[in-house]
Amino acid sequence: MTSQPNRRIDQLGAFASGLCAVHCAICALLPAAFAALGLGMLLGHEAEWLFTLVAVSFATGALILGWRRHRSSRVAVLLTLGIVGLLGSRVLEMGEEHHGEHHEQHGHGHHEEAHGEAPSALHAAGTFVGVVAGGVLIAGHLLNIRATRRCRRQCG
Repeated sequence: MTSQPNRRIDQLGAFASGLCAVHCAICALLPAAFAALGLGMLLGHEAEWLFTLVAVSFATGALILGWRRHRSSRVAVLLTLGIVGLLGSRVLEMGEEHHGEHHEQHGHGHHEEAHGEAPSALHAAGTFVGVVAGGVLIAGHLLNIRATRRCRRQCG
């Protein structure tokens, strides 16, 4: 039956979204933990993009399959907000990088020195948005599972 693959996508998507949110929070709050465990590679932007793209891929698949099955606008809104939020968090952090590179190229020194709290504020905003978006995606996946079950009982 088509609901089993949908459920599996949502389960994996919820896991990926949670992992993405936890990764985002740990990178911001305890970056030394990754280094101490020999997992410094998980601090790089490549790892952040990988977690983000995996979570976004599962959410997109769940959104399409769920919409075809039950057409729940609540599920669609949650998954869409989560996708936009995760991508937005990456854009916020990329903006910080680009701004810091601009000042280094023009002899202004490190970004932190040139603008005080601005880089950490952008990074904190990106982290906050990423963690919240991951939570929204988890909620969207769980609601999608429930809506699919309900539809299976009611729609036949």
